[in-house]
Amino acid sequence: MLSEALHSITAGTGIPAEIVVVIDSLEKIGNPDELSAVKFGDSSEAVRSGRIEYKIIHTSGLGPGPARNAGAAASHSSYLAFLDSDDLWNREKLEFQFEYLRKRPHLQAVCTRETWIKNGKLLTQPAHLQPLCGRFFKDSLSHCLISPSSLLISRQVFQEMDGYDPDFFVCEDFEFNLRYLSTRPIGLVPLDLTIKRSGDWPQLSARHSLDRERIRAILKTVKSSRMKEEERERAKIVCMEKLQILMTGAAKRGVDFAALEELRNEIATVFH
Repeated sequence: MLSEALHSITAGTGIPAEIVVVIDSLEKIGNPDELSAVKFGDSSEAVRSGRIEYKIIHTSGLGPGPARNAGAAASHSSYLAFLDSDDLWNREKLEFQFEYLRKRPHLQAVCTRETWIKNGKLLTQPAHLQPLCGRFFKDSLSHCLISPSSLLISRQVFQEMDGYDPDFFVCEDFEFNLRYLSTRPIGLVPLDLTIKRSGDWPQLSARHSLDRERIRAILKTVKSSRMKEEERERAKIVCMEKLQILMTGAAKRGVDFAALEELRNEIATVFH
């Protein structure tokens, strides 16, 4: 999948100046991802000719957020675009995004619509999970609407935001989106230019409580951002909805409610 992802970049009509492959693994040097990245670098004409600066760096299983931060720190381009190893870019993805931003210099980031594929089969993306255009903070409270693989963002803004929060091993994209949209609008190329793939391979999200992490992200954003009263009210409603889901699940499994009561008290404190 990593090899396919890399080839989807170099097959594009808009070729990036550099590619940084981040191998985030606790395994020793020489794991399959690294070998695939090395093989790609050896075989890519764009890399061998020097048209693309290419490097491979390593992080120690810190999760997708720190891995993206490391990749951004190792690059020097004015704009950053991320691609997870199980995703792909359409050929026109970067070209259309840069053209979009060129015509809208007031924007610092743009995303795209997506094609979803699971086990090789095309899925229909529900309308309420599709990205929007503008500062759609309230719409982003319930679901993660901007995929990192679809994002193109100004390096300056990414640095001003301190990148992805390493305290979020999962839902780091959800937290980043909320933080961004709490103060800034984002553009949208309304075409399916990012391909999101899923299947039988392990997913980080399967081993963590996403609702709990999303509540954490919402509370963090509310505490650190100035927002309209209707935004705060919507944030409170979503937190309580997600808390109720957690409590219902805990009751079915016979789990102790103590930690969830602490979370309820934190919600009440933030929205007092």
